[in-house]
Amino acid sequence: MAKRRLFCKTCSGLLICWGKIKTGEQRYRCANCSTTRKHHLNKTSNKEIIFSLFRQYILWGVTYQMLSSLSGYSIRFLEGKFHAYLEQNPPELPPIVQPPYKEAYLLIDCLWFGRWFVLVVYRQSGNLTIIHL
Repeated sequence: MAKRRLFCKTCSGLLICWGKIKTGEQRYRCANCSTTRKHHLNKTSNKEIIFSLFRQYILWGVTYQMLSSLSGYSIRFLEGKFHAYLEQNPPELPPIVQPPYKEAYLLIDCLWFGRWFVLVVYRQSGNLTIIHL
């Protein structure tokens, strides 16, 4: 598992290890502003954080560089995790009920990820429900 880089809350500088507190927990010091603090872990799991970053990458087009600077993970680590998500088969969608439109068109939307992956979404024109991924 990749180690996350920690950033200062006041100046966004890189935090470095700076001893331990009385309870034995790690203490950190900012390289820029010299403030010290204890790092509080979020209650969300690592998988949930990475999947939310993946959703930002897919749905909103956030770049690897932006995700890396926001999350603290390296670009190479994020690429590996995202490619693992893209290699999996998508979950099965429930069958849709055909609405009473006179005619409906099939809309196809594609999003390329480098040379190796493409996300293809098939939608119905009338109500834009996703038919298949």
